[in-house]
Amino acid sequence: MQKTPTNKDIECCVYCPTLCLSRCPVGRASGNVGLSPQSKQLSVWRIRKHLVEPSINTLAPAHHCLDCLACRELCDHNINVPANLAAARIELARQAGQLVPAEACRYDEEAAWARLRGMAPSWRRVDQCQALLVPGLEMLREENTDLLEALFRTLDRLGDLVVGVTRDSVLECGHHPYALGHHELAEEAARTSRKRFQRYSKVVFASPHCASFVRLKWPEAGLNLDKQYATLLEFLGRRIDFNRAGFYNRKVTYHDPCHFGRHLGLYQLPRDILKWATNSRAVEMLYTRERSLCCGGGYPVPEVAPQLASGIAAALMQEALATGAEELVIACAQCRSLLQGLPGGLPVRHILEILAEVEP
Repeated sequence: MQKTPTNKDIECCVYCPTLCLSRCPVGRASGNVGLSPQSKQLSVWRIRKHLVEPSINTLAPAHHCLDCLACRELCDHNINVPANLAAARIELARQAGQLVPAEACRYDEEAAWARLRGMAPSWRRVDQCQALLVPGLEMLREENTDLLEALFRTLDRLGDLVVGVTRDSVLECGHHPYALGHHELAEEAARTSRKRFQRYSKVVFASPHCASFVRLKWPEAGLNLDKQYATLLEFLGRRIDFNRAGFYNRKVTYHDPCHFGRHLGLYQLPRDILKWATNSRAVEMLYTRERSLCCGGGYPVPEVAPQLASGIAAALMQEALATGAEELVIACAQCRSLLQGLPGGLPVRHILEILAEVEP
């Protein structure tokens, strides 16, 4: 995991004419040019050059990044701004202080395990299994128990017999503390998870954040991927008989989660699944695939600026409404939490909720 910002990349951003400004969801939703990718890099540069005193306030702009990678679309220099800002939150924390306390990185694993154990069919609750299911922090929240139910119903209806859940299913992969600037906690969580995951032939991640962090960041920390780490969509896609007739009679549009899309490049598979389920292509939004808008759920923004995150979600919903679709389909529990219940918005469904309706 990158621990120190790259000087060359920061200084390139400092003197750049903000080509990426129009693509940053935070800058657009806030109307604050000081929260553009260039300005966030500039705030780090000023601290590191000792032009301003390190403090929570001067480091705050570095926390207003969704890690959505949209800024790279118009960047001629292939600079990974989110990685630089995450490294800055880690490097400067001792000088400037922690904007988000360490307690915010922790969650009640025992309560999460009790919730997961209560939702999983008894035969999937085992001491050892071939494929371990890791739902992820967002899906394990109390308000998403219906999503857990849909997940297990989908596995049953697609005929899966290998996925199981154990106490290891609720381990933190390290993404959350890393995004909030707590590198020690992130590395500890990542190393603990990797050690425990050695017991299984395959690990299946339902969370886009966990999946991208494990595949992309674990190797940076020297944690080699000696197991098969699959996303739930990839796992389910291999079990779908695409020759069967569709079963879902709604006109849908699909939102690409940033960590499935720009991070991992999983664009076509969810569209293939929806085309099969509905017997037609999903209606595309104006901004889609690598140009897709972020829902506002990327950490640490929901923690440090929840109203801003809601504003970003509202902008995405307006794009979905313009398609004329009847439902907005997503593949991320964090996206669902932010988008559900927006005033005047479309009904929002996780793709698992649709797959759970397929006839076995």
